[in-house]
Amino acid sequence: MNKHAKAILIILTLGIVTIAVAVFVAIVATPRKVGAPSDPASIPATAVTASPVAPISLGNLAQNQPISLPYQVTGTAPGNWFFEASFPVKLLDANSNLVLQTHAQAIGNWMTAGSVAFAISLPANPYIGNATLVFSKDNPSGEPQNDASVSMPIVIQ
Repeated sequence: MNKHAKAILIILTLGIVTIAVAVFVAIVATPRKVGAPSDPASIPATAVTASPVAPISLGNLAQNQPISLPYQVTGTAPGNWFFEASFPVKLLDANSNLVLQTHAQAIGNWMTAGSVAFAISLPANPYIGNATLVFSKDNPSGEPQNDASVSMPIVIQ
């Protein structure tokens, strides 16, 4: 290989390395949102609105709202949170113990990328006190990258 060909090869190699480093830096330096949806403890309950961080919007329930069971929760969620027209919902006590597990049921067409109305029937239960509702994106694949959830504190009276 002559000197001219070696120089071109070195320049091309340096160019490729420079581009690779620039792409890596751009990916690493991209700002990340604190509190990913898969970490419900890091999402403030006030963020329970239709947004990229917390895609659940509730129509008749607010953070720390006292409710009596049975209670019907209504709201909207993105269509991709549903599988077979529902997604899981848990009610946890003040110590994060499972009080009950149910599901949000889609109202209307759930096979859309847009918002889908849902209803949740929280049945009568003897638990009284501080609690947390955990809304979880249905993930039939089981793949961790498809997980998402939103938590919201409430008070059962």
